[in-house]
Amino acid sequence: VHKLLMKVNDGFGASPSQFLLVNSGLEADEKLDRIKEMLRPVRDQVHEKAEKKAQENNEKYKGTAWYTNAKAIRGFIRLGGGLDVPDQDIDSVLSQDIKEFAGKYKQLQAEPEQIEKLKECLKRDNKDAYFMFLLSLEIGFRAMEAFTISTKSPDDRESGIIKKTWKGKTRYQIQILTRKSAWVNQYTHKVLILDDKTTELIHDRLEEIKNGIGIIKRKDINGKMVDMKDHSLLGFDDDYVQINTIQYPKPTITEKQAKNQLKLLNVFRQSYIEAGLDDSYYTKKPFHSMRHIFAQYWLNKTSYDYQFVADLGHWKTLSVLKDSYGGMPEQLFFQKQALYHDRQHKSMEEQANEKITPEELEAIKETYEENNELSK
Repeated sequence: VHKLLMKVNDGFGASPSQFLLVNSGLEADEKLDRIKEMLRPVRDQVHEKAEKKAQENNEKYKGTAWYTNAKAIRGFIRLGGGLDVPDQDIDSVLSQDIKEFAGKYKQLQAEPEQIEKLKECLKRDNKDAYFMFLLSLEIGFRAMEAFTISTKSPDDRESGIIKKTWKGKTRYQIQILTRKSAWVNQYTHKVLILDDKTTELIHDRLEEIKNGIGIIKRKDINGKMVDMKDHSLLGFDDDYVQINTIQYPKPTITEKQAKNQLKLLNVFRQSYIEAGLDDSYYTKKPFHSMRHIFAQYWLNKTSYDYQFVADLGHWKTLSVLKDSYGGMPEQLFFQKQALYHDRQHKSMEEQANEKITPEELEAIKETYEENNELSK
């Protein structure tokens, strides 16, 4: 954000408060329009520089250079200026979509049988890859979020695991570090693991740590080897990142650890092909593809409840989920249209006075009891 503001200042002589139009007397939408005017030439410069660099490397420029800048500046506008930034058109300087990829893969789906085949292949070929995929179906994490899940009991700005009881069964709440959203003070994301096999693998890793398997010890100030507070959930300590940096904003990755990550990538590539997921999207982006599968998996399960899936997968805007990950199949859209079409059109008063059915009352009661149980 600082570098962007420097560029804005060079062009317009605007300080941060002037950029945010503090005390300008303008309405929020007018402020946003003025801010976007100031940013457009800066965005163009960023694209021009990135395109030139791509040409020098004999590569095709994909138009992605401004993406992280847009995300950062949106957070600055919200936190520094108190302005909400609504969903933007793809050409907007504050859009969080990448024009090159917008909508290109939103209809790409892994069928249930392909997901099951993928599980079989990963389980056969690599335990860590299998575990990573099962976790991904529950959490929808980004790759680095997966490699930096600690097994410790976390505070509110750490990754870690909390043991819980849910419907009489032992379950685990995973808390991941969402580094991409830390700049807007959203440091972590929590998900309850409900899948039996994933729960079993988490338990197994915790038992390994309890028995001293696959953990790293460090010397204390007296030279005594002591156990560390953080241990890796995925793989052994130091397999994919330096364990003593697992909670850092930017964890350290050695050459050996980079090779281990590459090995996982190749396992996924081969398994995607074997499972019939042979679109180049999967093989070019093996780790990110899991997030795409997660989105479609849960959208399908929830009849395209975009808000729930966005919350579950920590997408901050529905437009990103809809436009890049989860296009609703046309047939399902028509089915929903027919369902709503056949409902009686009632006045607001009639709708408000309509009695709740016994089945709906029971569902609400069960949900209330489940929430109470989870909070224990």
